[in-house]
Amino acid sequence: MEKQLSDSFKNAVILLVFIISFFILVSTRKSKEAIAKDYGITRPTLSKWIKFFQNEIPHKKWNEMRWLRYWDTVRLKQALGEEIEFVLSKKEIAKRCESNYKTVSDNVKLNLKKLGITLEAWESCSIFPPSITKKILEMLG
Repeated sequence: MEKQLSDSFKNAVILLVFIISFFILVSTRKSKEAIAKDYGITRPTLSKWIKFFQNEIPHKKWNEMRWLRYWDTVRLKQALGEEIEFVLSKKEIAKRCESNYKTVSDNVKLNLKKLGITLEAWESCSIFPPSITKKILEMLG
């Protein structure tokens, strides 16, 4: 009987720890500034990324948000990519490809559909999220 009580107590403690951990995880919020810092970019650049390079959060909703819940942050980072070393400017992309800006720009403009971006996105942004940078680098070889 004492063993059953001990096992029941252990199970109750484990369940309580799980519930508290889940609550902390779900209630965790992150600011736009903190997300921008994670990528080493400014908030205006992050706003452009939201507008052009992801479908998780509509841009209008993004403008109304002050904080992102944990799950929104996870989905957003999955869409934009998490490899910080691939947050590159157009000039840095050209350098990685051992090319020049004009050649890279011309090739990107010819392959917008393949890259999944628009001309407006290419022309509006000077720094790109990892998911887009990787596609551009793969395309250019």
